[in-house]
Amino acid sequence: MIIEYFNSKREWIYLVKATINKKVVLISLLIMSILLITGCQSESQRVSRPVLTKQASEKFMSQEQAKLEMDDQVIERKLIKEADIRIESSNLAEATKEIRKLLDKYNGYISSSRKWQNGGQREYRHYKLRIPQKHFQQIIVAIEELGELKSEQIRGRDVTAEYIDLQARLKNFKAQEERYLELLEQAKEVEGILKVEKELNRIRTNIEQIEGRLKYYNNKINYATININISQPQAVINDFDLGIVESLKRAMRGFIGSINAIIVLIGELLPWLIFIIAFIWGGYKAIKFRKK
Repeated sequence: MIIEYFNSKREWIYLVKATINKKVVLISLLIMSILLITGCQSESQRVSRPVLTKQASEKFMSQEQAKLEMDDQVIERKLIKEADIRIESSNLAEATKEIRKLLDKYNGYISSSRKWQNGGQREYRHYKLRIPQKHFQQIIVAIEELGELKSEQIRGRDVTAEYIDLQARLKNFKAQEERYLELLEQAKEVEGILKVEKELNRIRTNIEQIEGRLKYYNNKINYATININISQPQAVINDFDLGIVESLKRAMRGFIGSINAIIVLIGELLPWLIFIIAFIWGGYKAIKFRKK
């Protein structure tokens, strides 16, 4: 009985140990699984963060780029365009007629004009045209076809920065004007009223100057300027005619030179001639007096 008791006791202890070992193994496996899952999640987070940061950065850059492109689209460039064109045409009247047709077609006008001749032979005409800037290139191409193009110069000046600065200053002065008008309504003492009115006059003077400058820029920007000089072609003279002309010119110059020399000689001899004539006249009178 005692031996069986100890044997059963030993088997029970063995079962308990086996059960405990299984639980320990299960708990160990559970803990390892938890640690493994946690490590994977941390790693995935560490890997995903740069991706998310990169995506956010790309999104931010695209937004900034879109903003810059939008700003470029909003800012309208303010350009002043001018051109100087010189052409030759055998028929100046017809060329002038075509220029007027172009102005009627594109809503332009002649700002100033001038006509003159060189030595009574070649005729010249100058026209200063003001035309809408959107038709600037079209009119230049049309003018080039009116005759033989001798020279052409096209200029453009960007006044965008100055224009925006003037607009900002004007807005600032108008805001100041409104504030001083409010102060003027609230002022009760004569001294305060005079000070406010003095500042208002200064501000309004600046406003008028800026508005005048903007008006000048608007006129120059909206209407381009084209200066046209039209002349008749130089007359062609053959060698024979040129020789005759040169001979006549030399003969005329020689004749004029001779006349000038005679006049100079007479001017130099005139005092002596007067003296000689007076001496002869005096001697004649003296002889005549003795005879009497």
